[in-house]
Amino acid sequence: TADRLAASEVWLNPTMGLGNANRIRLANMKNERELTPKEEERLERSTVSGENSLAQFSALVKAGVKLVGGSDCGWSYYPFGDFQGEIMSLHAAGLSPIQAIHAGTRSPAAALGILDSIGTVEAGKEADLLIVNGDPSQDLECLRDVAAVFKAGARVPTAKERASLG
Repeated sequence: TADRLAASEVWLNPTMGLGNANRIRLANMKNERELTPKEEERLERSTVSGENSLAQFSALVKAGVKLVGGSDCGWSYYPFGDFQGEIMSLHAAGLSPIQAIHAGTRSPAAALGILDSIGTVEAGKEADLLIVNGDPSQDLECLRDVAAVFKAGARVPTAKERASLG
């Protein structure tokens, strides 16, 4: 139960973005063409599963379970490079924008026992930074509008910059 998970102080990755990505993909397909019976069944199952996941997630949050953002990206319809989708899904499921951001930054570092070197912006920590156009504490969608990326303090090309290089 949620209370037992909270009492155990284990970290939980609910992987909310995966189900959302599947529902969005199927809904977009339905807007473009008629779904096959199998696709209709998947959309219905995904919708019901999503509603159940939201209820379970709400219980986890209320119980105080320690949450980390994470994804099962890199296979099938859920590509690499969309961790922002996981953060937005955590917000849509009930976390505040700041809580959702922490679930993807601070919390994983704490769960791994490396919060002293990464996970927050502080003097003396590794400077792994995502710079965006906008204020993600007000609108998480701006996480998709990446202005710059820094890894260990050095600027690295953004996905858009890499794509423009060919």
